[in-house]
Amino acid sequence: MTNETKAERRRRLAKERQKAKRERDALRRAVLGGRRFSMDMFQATADALALICQRGGFDEPAEAVTLLLHNVAEIAKRDESRFTELVSTRRCT
Repeated sequence: MTNETKAERRRRLAKERQKAKRERDALRRAVLGGRRFSMDMFQATADALALICQRGGFDEPAEAVTLLLHNVAEIAKRDESRFTELVSTRRCT
């Protein structure tokens, strides 16, 4: 039997669970080819993302961005002119 208190045991177990979770997450990222992506976002872009999340019913902005990227890539494969129109530079309003 160990000499750790109930609080120490709880802390130790929580640390072990967190370590295991980090290891599982790292393995998942490695298997799926996951990459971190960060960017500076200005207010107009944040507002656009919030609107997309609201209208699309997305709880997480990353989910909306992922879906948008995959759908835009699919458009790029199928219809180059539609893709060009979609990504043409426009002034933010």
